[in-house]
Amino acid sequence: MHDGPVAPYPRRVVVPAILSQVGCPVTVADDGAAARGAAAAATVDWVRAAMGRLPEPLLDLTLPDPRSMFRSWSLGARTRGAVAQLGGAAPVRVREILGAARLGPAALVDLLAAREENQADDNDGVAFPHLLTELAALIADRLPLRPEQLSELAALPEDAREASAVVRLFQSWNAPVPFRHVRRGGADILVAPTSFASADALVSAALQTIQRAGLCRVSAVVERVRSFAATELDARAAARVLATLPCFRWLDEPTGWFSLVGTTSLVASAIGKMLFVADAVSLGDLSRGLAKFGKGLVPPLPILKRYLGDVLGCDVEDGCVRRGPSFEPTPLGSTERIIVESLRQNGGARARLELRRQLFAEGVAPTTLRELLRTSPLFLATKRDVRLVGRSSVEAARLAA
Repeated sequence: MHDGPVAPYPRRVVVPAILSQVGCPVTVADDGAAARGAAAAATVDWVRAAMGRLPEPLLDLTLPDPRSMFRSWSLGARTRGAVAQLGGAAPVRVREILGAARLGPAALVDLLAAREENQADDNDGVAFPHLLTELAALIADRLPLRPEQLSELAALPEDAREASAVVRLFQSWNAPVPFRHVRRGGADILVAPTSFASADALVSAALQTIQRAGLCRVSAVVERVRSFAATELDARAAARVLATLPCFRWLDEPTGWFSLVGTTSLVASAIGKMLFVADAVSLGDLSRGLAKFGKGLVPPLPILKRYLGDVLGCDVEDGCVRRGPSFEPTPLGSTERIIVESLRQNGGARARLELRRQLFAEGVAPTTLRELLRTSPLFLATKRDVRLVGRSSVEAARLAA
C-alpha cells in the first residue's frame, strides 16, 4: 500500500526556542513535511509529559494580552478558540493561563510558536500588527483608488502590491481590511468600508445617467443618489470616487461636468444619426435636436464642444460639427429613412401638410409622423414646416459665413 500524502506543517517555527532553552530535546531532522510534522508532535508530547513540572522561566514568560493575540497572531483554529475565551486586555504569564479555557499542551506550543514567528516578523521588517494601523491610515488617506494604484504606496511589501495581496495581509493578522471593492459596469474602485454603499450607489447612478444623457454634472448625480438613499458623499467626495473610473473624463472640472469615454448613450446615438444624414451639423441645430430628449439636458456650448471632440471624436470648428476619424455614425430606423428621403427630394425642407400627405400615401400613419417629429433629433419642425437637420458639405461651408 502507498502512504497517504503528508500535509506540510503550516508553521515556520517547529520547536519554539523557549522550549529548547528549558530542556525540550526535540530537534528537526530535515525540512521535509514528515520530519517537521513528527518534530511538532514530539514537542507537544514533551510539554504534555512535563505539564506538572514546567521550568520557572517558561511559567514566568509574559505573553501579550489575549485580545491582541487573538486579533494579531496567526493561530490554529483550536488555539484561537481557547484564546478567545480567555479575553482580557492586559499581558498575561504562562502560569496564569495554563489549563484555563482548554489551553492545554498543544495550544501552548502553538502560542509559543506564534510568539516566535511574530518576533521574527518584527525583526525582519515585515508589515506586522503594530504597523498595520499605520498602513491602514496611509491607504485610507489615499482612498478612493484604483486597485493598481496600491502599488504606488511605498509602505507596502514588494509581494503585497496587489489589492488581493493587501486583503490577505490584513486578514492574516485578523485586522480589518481598510477598503472595499466597488465593482459595477466595468468599474473597479477601492473605497473606505464606511462609504461602500454610497460609492456603489454613486457609480450606478453615474452610469445610468451617462447612458441616457452622455454627459452630466457631479452634483446632479449626487442629488439623484440622495433622492432614493441617504449618503454622506458630497460633490467633492463624489468627484474623487468618479474620477477613479478608467473611462472618466472631465469636461469642466470647476463646474463639475464630466462624461465616460466609450459608454453608449442615447445622446451619442442621436448625434450619430444627425451625422449619418448630414456631412456637417451646426451647433445650433444639434442643440435643438438634443433638447428633444428633455428639459435642461443640453449643456452650455463650451461643454458640448468638449464632449463632441474629447469623448465622441467629432471635429468641431466654426460652429459646425463633422465626423472625426474615430466617429461611428448611427444607422436610421426604417420610418426615419422614409422621412429623410422625402425631405432630401425636396431640398431638405417641406411644408408639414404636404409631407404628411405624401407619407400617408406611402403607409406612414399621421400619428407615427407626429411622434417622430416630436422626438427625433433629425427633424426640426414648426407648425407649418419641417426641415432636415444639418447641411450638405457645400452648405456647411457657408454656415459660418
